[in-house]
Order: sequence, then structure tokens, then C-alpha cells
Amino acid sequence: SVSDPAVTATLAIARAAVSGQQLGTVRAEAQVESAVSAPNGRVEVSASPPAGAVRLATSFATREEVLQLDPLRLTVAGSTISGALSAPLNGAPVTGRLSGDLEQLGPLLAFAGLDGRGGGRLDLRLSAEGANQALAATVDLRDVALRAADGNDGSTLARAEAAARMGRGSPPPGT
Repeated sequence: SVSDPAVTATLAIARAAVSGQQLGTVRAEAQVESAVSAPNGRVEVSASPPAGAVRLATSFATREEVLQLDPLRLTVAGSTISGALSAPLNGAPVTGRLSGDLEQLGPLLAFAGLDGRGGGRLDLRLSAEGANQALAATVDLRDVALRAADGNDGSTLARAEAAARMGRGSPPPGT
């Protein structure tokens, strides 16, 4: 109806760049149902930077003043991270989980201006600790090599595992 319309939108930007990082052509498509009373639908954003294709796709819905992104899928140069997030519209902490295999670290490192290779797995859990945002992350990397800026061999490691937690009960930095 006119008072609660459905909306379909497409945006394309050629030769896009953010902070000097070339993104190539960026394309965003959105389909929204019940845009006023209870927005829900699908959003997809893609880009084609030199380091490899990037695609973010999610279905979304608003229920009881919470934006739910489920499923959420980010593909970057062959690596995929997926999961679901819930973001309260009142600014309360975001909750959910994102995880995935990092098949090729080379293109991801290139986005950061680094040269290297390797693979791994990532698991992020976002939660609320009272009114504070909390985050737990686990990263498992394998066969990682970074090339020095001068082109010479840099650092290598066969395997690294790391776990980190940020929240109200986290120790202060440096401890």
C-alpha cells in the first residue's frame, strides 16, 4: 500500500575509492517490504577492488525495535564469513556470531596494504554485558608468510592460534 510501501533500489558507483583504497565498481541492491511498519528484505553490496571481489549479502528484518541480519554472508577474495547479528535500534549492544574459513589470506592482506599468503579460521561472538558491548574472538592461522616492504622474505609461521575477549571484565591493555 502507499502508506506502507515496498521499495527496490539499485546503486552503482564506478571507480569508487575510500581513504585511497580503490574499490572498483561498487554495486548495492536492496529490496524492502513493509518499509514503514516492519521493514524486512534483502541487501547485497559488491565491489571489485584489485585484491579480489568483495560481496556482502544479508536478509534483514526489524522485530520489536531490533534489526536482525540473518543470514549474513561476507565473501572476500575467496574467503567467506557468515553468521547472524541482532542490533537493537536503541543503541544497546549488538549480539550474534560470525565465523568462517579464511582460505586465502593474500587478498585480505592486500586490502591492508600488505603482501603475504596463508589461511585460517575466524570466529567472532558479540554479546552484551549489561549495557556494554562484549566481543570474543578466536583466530587460527596456518602457513602464514608476510613479505617485507622491500620485497625480501619477511616473517613466516606454520601455525598460530589466538583468542581475545573484550568486555567489562576484560583486563586493562598491557596486562
